[in-house]
Amino acid sequence: MVVGGILQSSLCRPSSVSNYLDIGASRVFMNFSTRNSPKTGILMLNMGGPKTRDEVHDFLLRLFKDRDIIQLPFQDYMGPWIAKRRTPSIQQKYDEIGGGSPIFRWTDIQGEQLCSRLDTVCPHSAPHKHYIGFRYANPLTEDTLEQMEKDGVENCIAFSQYPQYSCSTTGSSMNAIQQFYANSIVDFGNINYPSKVDEVSKV
Repeated sequence: MVVGGILQSSLCRPSSVSNYLDIGASRVFMNFSTRNSPKTGILMLNMGGPKTRDEVHDFLLRLFKDRDIIQLPFQDYMGPWIAKRRTPSIQQKYDEIGGGSPIFRWTDIQGEQLCSRLDTVCPHSAPHKHYIGFRYANPLTEDTLEQMEKDGVENCIAFSQYPQYSCSTTGSSMNAIQQFYANSIVDFGNINYPSKVDEVSKV
């Protein structure tokens, strides 16, 4: 998969730019793609939400342990303690709206329609396939990136679904992408790391 942009903490700065980060042409992998592989993957990034009440604790645990979104003293201990205490009341709130967050369903619908439109207006980068990468709920960003690599995606566009740029939201998701490739034990082939962000633009 060809991935561009340097996704590290230096990117995490106050900025009004970009709910859209084109990470198109700065990483070079061995050519895994087959005729059936999507040429362009749209990675839809968001905080996510638990689909069921049983997923609430894990969602809160990931959130309160993420120092990009909140910094606590003794976070490895305080984060799990807060998550455990908050779980029952948050489960009750989700019960009031049907037992879980609708964010996955609506993101999936949005992604399907987006890729259908892109296949029509941008045939040079087709076929397009959307992927969902949540920061604190399944499917987690790192799991989705691994799936994109297995699918043989040639180009990836990280499309932030957050309403604004913030170090604690978009920045955390971008850091998760960087950490996945920096720490991965999976062999994705020959990698040429990028030196800069290729393009950041508004939509």
